[in-house]
Amino acid sequence: MVQDSLTRFEATKLVSKPVKTCEEPEIVPVFLETLRSAVSKVKNHLQQQYEQVYPDLGDIIWYVIDEEEASAWNLSPSFPHLALPDLVEAHMALLGLQSFSNRSDNLLRPPIFTEI
Repeated sequence: MVQDSLTRFEATKLVSKPVKTCEEPEIVPVFLETLRSAVSKVKNHLQQQYEQVYPDLGDIIWYVIDEEEASAWNLSPSFPHLALPDLVEAHMALLGLQSFSNRSDNLLRPPIFTEI
């Protein structure tokens, strides 16, 4: 007589096998490298933008961006590049420095309509 169902011992052996969660182990290093690259690009962009507004404060700008990068990694380890600009802007505001995002070409600001 052939039995189609598994015995309790066979079922336990199947359940106790480790489950593979990632078939391609190289995905994580690629993600981390991409993430580091994104953070680096954001840092360079912020440095350039703030130095356009405050050309004599390059060292202070670099220091603020470096400090806030560490905060961004702690706050959002998966997406620090998204938190970094806001953290830098808040830190600059604490120093009494205006953000470059307050310029008139800010695309997120609602348009100003003039009366005809």
